[in-house]
Amino acid sequence: MLQQEKMAAIGTLAAGLLHEVNNPVNFCLMAIEVAMEEPQAKENPSLEECLVDAKQGMQRIQHIVSDLKTFAYRKPGARSKARRSCSRRRWIRRSASRPTNCAG
Repeated sequence: MLQQEKMAAIGTLAAGLLHEVNNPVNFCLMAIEVAMEEPQAKENPSLEECLVDAKQGMQRIQHIVSDLKTFAYRKPGARSKARRSCSRRRWIRRSASRPTNCAG
């Protein structure tokens, strides 16, 4: 019983932390979208590339938060299915991601 209480407390902590991480990520994504629509960004390929890279980084964080939510809000008995689903999504994202240098 003590182990279940500890796991429940960790789940509650994780859920709160994920919420706190997700809010600033959403604000950053909105700011990046606005910046990408500015004429200066459209005229400057280096700036546009940096904004695209920043957006992809923020989206990666969103996906990590989403994967962690799968575990924080997991129902009993759903562990193996959730783990397979997260592993599959993580593999797809890693194989599709490309590091870039926006230092220009």
